[in-house]
Amino acid sequence: MFRLRVFEILMVALIGSCISHKPEFFSIRDNKMVISFDPRMDKNDLTILLKNFDLEKLPIDSIIRYGYAQSMVNTGWVFESGSNSRITFSHLLEGDPMSFSQGKWLMEGKSQIDEEIDEPANGYTDKVFGYNQFRKNSRTSVDTCGATFVLRGYSKARSVLLSGSFNNWSTSGVQMVQDSGVWKLRLNLKPGRYEYKFIVDGRWLADEDNLLSSDDNYGGSNAVIFIPNHRFLLTQFLSAKKVILAGSFNGWDEEKGAMSLTKSGWIFDAFLPIGTYSYKFIVDNEWIPDPLNPDMRKDAGQNANSFLSIGDPVLFQLPGYTNARLVVLAGSFNQWDENAVIMLKGDSGWYLNYVVPAGVYEYRFIVDGNWVSDVSGDLVNPNDRSSNNFKVVNPNYIFKLTDKGYKTVSVSGDFCGWSEVGYPMRKENDEWVLSMHLNKGKVKYKFIVDGKWIIDPGNPDWEDNEFGTGNSVLWVQN
Repeated sequence: MFRLRVFEILMVALIGSCISHKPEFFSIRDNKMVISFDPRMDKNDLTILLKNFDLEKLPIDSIIRYGYAQSMVNTGWVFESGSNSRITFSHLLEGDPMSFSQGKWLMEGKSQIDEEIDEPANGYTDKVFGYNQFRKNSRTSVDTCGATFVLRGYSKARSVLLSGSFNNWSTSGVQMVQDSGVWKLRLNLKPGRYEYKFIVDGRWLADEDNLLSSDDNYGGSNAVIFIPNHRFLLTQFLSAKKVILAGSFNGWDEEKGAMSLTKSGWIFDAFLPIGTYSYKFIVDNEWIPDPLNPDMRKDAGQNANSFLSIGDPVLFQLPGYTNARLVVLAGSFNQWDENAVIMLKGDSGWYLNYVVPAGVYEYRFIVDGNWVSDVSGDLVNPNDRSSNNFKVVNPNYIFKLTDKGYKTVSVSGDFCGWSEVGYPMRKENDEWVLSMHLNKGKVKYKFIVDGKWIIDPGNPDWEDNEFGTGNSVLWVQN
């Protein structure tokens, strides 16, 4: 992740203490940082240069050979030109380029969070549901371990390469082999979503047999492929005219999830991200639960759905309320659905093991129609017993603040819409701490100490804001 401050970058560029012959590669123009260098420079110098700008994965071979830098998309860097003697790209600056000397100025990269798939565009992701859609005459085959990519035609081509998000859009080591008039390549891939293109004698081409595509940010498109991790199977109703798979993973769509009839029965291969899903089959317009799935639950409206979980479950508990007839769990992980997730009754309260992806979630319980919180659990606002509970799943960062006699400390930022309450931190010995899960990329935040907003005194990276009070900044790698 690109995270160097401009002052530090300029020191590398101007002093050049770690580069043997100090190439002229750095300039600022039109509110952009411009990097231009000779790829034939000493390999050690080149490695140091790219590392200083967090560009270790820059596909030099692809740029030199084909003038293409697909992997740069959504890193904030924009590829401008490339040849065997000079490569140039730029990065948009945030704020006043002349203010770097104040030591507070940071680079602004493109968001690492795509609005639809929560991952960098043109990259691998394991956070979006999907399934493959190829033309009937396509010969590309996919299974849970990978895919055999096939390009029909181009029998007279001298070279066909496969490049995509699975190899950072590089051209090395992905030579396809001609076999019976088509070009083939088998890749073992973990389940998830990938994008790719063919390179035919130096020309980048999309897969015309693949009906799924994504904008490549260069005026063209990339083919999209899913490596599945689950097969839905219906062994009955083999004489049905049409069977549709509908569930919470596709918005209960009654049209798009058409299943295929095979010798084994009706099948549908899909990639499902970590989470808990409810679903049904629609057999000639009749909705039925999955006969092969024993996990069938009723919602608050007494409708029976099949349930499927991918990943490790998280325990939700509500102590007490042993006389209640019905308790429903609703939260940000299921769009606050008031009907779908029914809690189980135990000896001392209600509980449910429920799979949700890594993240921070707010939730409450609906007890016989009344919304309640677990006052013995973590509340967003500890001073308000009716505020939402919150749960952190798979934390990847710990916020810390040295105690100086504070009464209350919380943290807020762009990860919670700059909530005026934030998330409360706990005092442990002489520190206030909170384990959080933060999305990959740039995170802006501040502490709220006894009602006063302050930047993090333990983090030297910060940037100005519209109020002139500054925000602390950190970069999350994974």
